[in-house]
Amino acid sequence: MVVPIYVVATISVIVMAKISDRIQQRSPVVMFGFIAGACGFLALIVIPHPKYPGVTYGFLFLAASGIFAPIMPALGWFGKQYDRLYVGKECSPRLNFSRKQLGPIL
Repeated sequence: MVVPIYVVATISVIVMAKISDRIQQRSPVVMFGFIAGACGFLALIVIPHPKYPGVTYGFLFLAASGIFAPIMPALGWFGKQYDRLYVGKECSPRLNFSRKQLGPIL
């Protein structure tokens, strides 16, 4: 029962990336995605799990889509910030991923 959640999350990644390219703004799309993910996780915390299994499963879709969807626009936004540097766009995703890998250490 995990596969449909990731299919919907993958579709939301593609839709959010297309929307951010169409409006040429990354920040509203990234903020909307993370707010949707936070609402999904908050709903998972608040609802009683044994009583409403269908509602819990439905909010898993919102939480996964909200967390995965802003990844591509955030990478594009991060790459655009490093345009003026000597390393350019080639190293910016690597810098972003290496910076994010420090999270578990901290």
